[in-house]
Amino acid sequence: MPLVASSRKTERMNDEPHGQIREMRAAIREKQPAATDEARAAAGWAEAVWENPWIAFAVIAILPGFVLSLLGPFGSFSAPAWMRFAYWMPTMAIAACIGAAISIWSERSPVFDRRPVLRVAVVTTLMTAAMSGVAYGWGVLVFGPGRMTYSPTFVFYVATITIVVVAISAILRARRTTIAAAPLPAPAAAGPSPLAARLPPKLKDAAILALQGEDHYVRIHTDKGSDLILMRLADAIDAMGTTPGARTHRSWWVAKSAVQSVRRDNGRTALVLTNTTEAPVSRGYAPELREAGWL
Repeated sequence: MPLVASSRKTERMNDEPHGQIREMRAAIREKQPAATDEARAAAGWAEAVWENPWIAFAVIAILPGFVLSLLGPFGSFSAPAWMRFAYWMPTMAIAACIGAAISIWSERSPVFDRRPVLRVAVVTTLMTAAMSGVAYGWGVLVFGPGRMTYSPTFVFYVATITIVVVAISAILRARRTTIAAAPLPAPAAAGPSPLAARLPPKLKDAAILALQGEDHYVRIHTDKGSDLILMRLADAIDAMGTTPGARTHRSWWVAKSAVQSVRRDNGRTALVLTNTTEAPVSRGYAPELREAGWL
């Protein structure tokens, strides 16, 4: 009887994806010579920053102010270091707040759908107008009355910084949109991705529909079921090769051919896949997906 019970327990474990791995202690589990990549304990710093909107916002608000405080552009280098930091750090933090508000407004406005040039022009103009007043007013408080002159030259300086920041953001946005809008390959030209070779035997011939990050694992959603692989989501996306797809959420990547419909409910958007799985669309990725025609 004990042997029979043990056999049944083993069968139940084998029916679950990686059942043995889940029941092992973490220290032992990490030593298993599985045919998967070992996930690093933490993602790269750049990935961690840009996948977390609040950390990314802090970097955008603090880093430019710190650099400008050291360089002292537009005549501010003659001021003491503490005064430069007192001017540039708050100014760039306020600029990040205003820029975030204007960007959110422009992303939600249908006027700018598939009009990236118009969007950049409007955002740049509004940012320049708003920051000209902020930069001058804060300069009067820090440097004192009469130390700054509100003139066309001053507005030009503000516009220069604004154009650089907006241009960098537009380039990154255009790159993500181009990737998401990539056309689907012809059936004959579409080959298996490198990630397909790492699937268990029961999913070897399955089509990969989406990737979902779960801690140090990635859940591979296919048209024949799903399974977990021990690797980072970023590495799994790279292993998809040239398969057209896009990030829809910090924890999700979706193949373009897998999208069946779009579901919206109480302000939330999700992509319904061909296997009825729903992949969430976060606000950070929605603008690129919208411009690429996914939404």
